[in-house]
Amino acid sequence: MENRLPVTSIYSRFRISDTHDILPMRVYFNPETGDFEPPQQSAWATNDWYKGRIYTDQKKVAYVEKIKKWVAAFVPKVEAGLKSKLVSARTVVK
Repeated sequence: MENRLPVTSIYSRFRISDTHDILPMRVYFNPETGDFEPPQQSAWATNDWYKGRIYTDQKKVAYVEKIKKWVAAFVPKVEAGLKSKLVSARTVVK
């Protein structure tokens, strides 16, 4: 099996900070691992995942909503880790 980058990645970016530190993060998701075929068009404006097109495909909308939920659960864990209050690595990865 050949390793290659996907044509399209969905990412979430966020920044966590306190009075001393700033941690900018980006987490990338590969839709092809979610049983999606690579898009026919790689240019973003004509890509199947473009924000103006995605809402015509309920499966893609569900995938993006799943990412949003994952990020919403992940950010507090990163914050806890920065405060040395993360219980274990198991609380991050499921």
